[in-house]
Amino acid sequence: MRRRRERWLGVWPDGLVFGLVLAVCAWPASAENGLDVGSARSVRIEGKPERFVVCDQAGRAPVVSVMLGRRAVAVAHALGGETMALDPGACEPPVSARPSVQCSVKRAPQPMHVDVRLADRARRAGSGIFGERWEYRSLRLRQLSGDNVVTWVDHEVELPLDEVFEDRIVRHIDEPGAPSADSCGIGFLVIRSHVRQGAALTLYALSASGLEARAVSEPLGMRERWRDVIGVADVVGDGRRRIVEVAEPHGAGRLQIDDIRGARIEPESTLDGYTTHRLGNSRQGIGALLDVTGDGVADIVVPTSDWKCLAVVTARGGVLREAGRLSCGTAPIVDVLAADLNGDERDDLVAVRADGTIEAWFR
Repeated sequence: MRRRRERWLGVWPDGLVFGLVLAVCAWPASAENGLDVGSARSVRIEGKPERFVVCDQAGRAPVVSVMLGRRAVAVAHALGGETMALDPGACEPPVSARPSVQCSVKRAPQPMHVDVRLADRARRAGSGIFGERWEYRSLRLRQLSGDNVVTWVDHEVELPLDEVFEDRIVRHIDEPGAPSADSCGIGFLVIRSHVRQGAALTLYALSASGLEARAVSEPLGMRERWRDVIGVADVVGDGRRRIVEVAEPHGAGRLQIDDIRGARIEPESTLDGYTTHRLGNSRQGIGALLDVTGDGVADIVVPTSDWKCLAVVTARGGVLREAGRLSCGTAPIVDVLAADLNGDERDDLVAVRADGTIEAWFR
């Protein structure tokens, strides 16, 4: 559970001003590329951006910010020409990029609230893609509240010595139409790697005995072959949620949509030339799933393999194809996020480049 922290909000004193460079501009809606992203703006801030985070504010809604070392700058304020600094101790990665999931279970012997997280760091064989010498070896389920003893409490999946969870995120897959009292959906998706066979996707589901592997993909087939997940959404338009991933993001960069069919996770369509991860960086799944083409179906917004362009790929009808590019630049893309920037309860799109340029598309 999130620790309580002291927090503050304010603008840095003059001697510590970030040096906001006002390069705010309004871009056309990219209609010539078949994209419908609404108004767009950009601004350049001084500093070395690391990733997007969500920062708490006392008595106010959390705000999307950019981490710059030990500083955090609010994105919406920067786009408006104002430098607002927030306490980085009150900032965390978005929910979609955290190593745990919390949800409620109605169908248990007794209703309960659970936490599912990656646990138990160990120096086991992995490819070291995160720049660290350890990987997770367990997936742990714990009950968060309630006095009743039920079946699914403190259950743990521990991998054999030749496997690791080569991952930093637990991804929650919602169940269409699931009642709000039972929000744990169909399971929890993680990347599980074998020392010789490479990375595979595994979907763990709740059962009477705890967490069990419900569906798995084929591993990539060779050691140190890895895959990264952007997210899970209906990107085809048939009401079914697909897994959207990039296989070998440091190589061929194969964008892929996968369907869960019984006990198997199987690819449906692929398209080369994209990436979501840098070697040595813990930030995963750099991209977003939201409707950019205006057809009512989520599109895939993802950097190209050279990190220079932000592409929009559609999978409508089950076939991946690039619909257009939102922007290209000489400075590489650092992070991409779908989030509500203006408080209208609709996700907007924001990206940040290595030179401090923030690009935002308001929908």
